[in-house]
Amino acid sequence: MDKNIKELPWLIGCSGGPDSMALLAMARSLNMRIMVACVNYLKRDSATRDVRIVKNYCQKYHIPFFLLDKPYEYVGNFQAFARKYRYDFFRELVDKYALAGVLIAHHKDDLIETYIMQKDKNLEVDYYGLRKEVYLDGLRVYRPLLAYDKNDLENYCLYHRIKYGIDESNLSDDYARNVVRHNMISKMDKVAKDEMVIKINEENIRLAKRKDYFASFIHDNKFALDDYWIIEDKRAFLRYYFAYVSKCHLSNDHIEDIMKKIVQKDTFLLDIKGNLFNKSYKSCEIVGNSRQDYNFVLQSYCDLKTPYFMVSNKGRNIDGVSVSEDDFPLTICNAKAGDKIKMRFGHKKLSRFFIDRKISLIDRLTWPVVKNRHGDIILVPGLGCDEAHYTLNHNLFVIKLDNNLKEKVDES
Repeated sequence: MDKNIKELPWLIGCSGGPDSMALLAMARSLNMRIMVACVNYLKRDSATRDVRIVKNYCQKYHIPFFLLDKPYEYVGNFQAFARKYRYDFFRELVDKYALAGVLIAHHKDDLIETYIMQKDKNLEVDYYGLRKEVYLDGLRVYRPLLAYDKNDLENYCLYHRIKYGIDESNLSDDYARNVVRHNMISKMDKVAKDEMVIKINEENIRLAKRKDYFASFIHDNKFALDDYWIIEDKRAFLRYYFAYVSKCHLSNDHIEDIMKKIVQKDTFLLDIKGNLFNKSYKSCEIVGNSRQDYNFVLQSYCDLKTPYFMVSNKGRNIDGVSVSEDDFPLTICNAKAGDKIKMRFGHKKLSRFFIDRKISLIDRLTWPVVKNRHGDIILVPGLGCDEAHYTLNHNLFVIKLDNNLKEKVDES
């Protein structure tokens, strides 16, 4: 094992099979600081035997041992449930005892098996096979045995007289993994396996280069549409973008739907698993995770700065209004659907103003409007004031705060 791994305290996930028992024995022989976690899913009688094997080994060598064998309920795919069930248990122990993470006994056969299944299912992935180190919801998972195949680990146990159990469910073809394991990997010799690993590594190098290419188009969680149109594999780019920026993985159907909207709509705002994805006229970006409504009341004139706007006694005419005592208290809030302002030539819908000015949907969510005591909108910064307050002698300016306007204010 790597030196920096050996010097840290670890939890070992141990089932009692030859792979995890070999890992446990190797770690002990290196005098590593370890604890052991075992999960009994209560689905087979021999699982109790396997737990006993692990527990007895830990007691013999004074290794802290933790068992999860509580009754449980699940809905859907058992394998998916079991994976979350055990990793939640591992995470709890790692956090409680301040460990570096969990060591898992995945080996070369598991790596090849995962790759074959990824290819058979035609999955779009950002990595083929198994990474040596990953983080699962903050839990550090390290796989130190990927250079060994299953026969190596079984022979290690036999040579060192380490007792282990065989999970008979792995002998059937009830699971897709077992079919691959029995019909393909078991027929490969060491040379064939090593050649397969070389092929997987080459594919991962190609994927890494593609990710670097995609990353070059993303700046501050945003990508320009001019760049997007020239990317050949747009589906792969969007999958990378959402995984990179918002840490979410989308289905092919979801990606296809987003691709269609980018083509068909000038602007849109989508909720993507709790994150707002905004297409403006020139770019797309992840902009946050919720609408931010606000409401400020001014009883009289005062300088005010908020995250959304600032009130000043100077500014551009398009941001100014002339108010009297009769207008107070003023309310400054974000624009809402259906808002209108009375202009010299009739009422104007704010939505029309936003469209005419090509204001992005995300900017529309926080665009400020000023209302007088009667609830009439008397100013929309960037559009102007209503008919009743039209004048060139403004005494109050409301400036929407965004990068462009900030620069303009600083210049004035």
